[in-house]
Amino acid sequence: MRNNFAQNLKYLRQVNGLPQVEMAKIVAVCVSTYRRMEKADPKVQIHAGRVCRICDHFGISTDEMMDTLLAEEDK
Repeated sequence: MRNNFAQNLKYLRQVNGLPQVEMAKIVAVCVSTYRRMEKADPKVQIHAGRVCRICDHFGISTDEMMDTLLAEEDK
């Protein structure tokens, strides 16, 4: 699940042309924490509030964010 989240986070950022700095603002974390989230660092906790902010911003469900690979669905 953590790996899907990390891959989806990076995918959403890239397809929307956003830099990591902007994504960090959306998630409400510092840039270094955001970078670690994209790398699926196990030391970074994935809080429900962070997931909800991302999902609300991009108009996707939490199930899509956590359980599926969005890049695979766009093919």
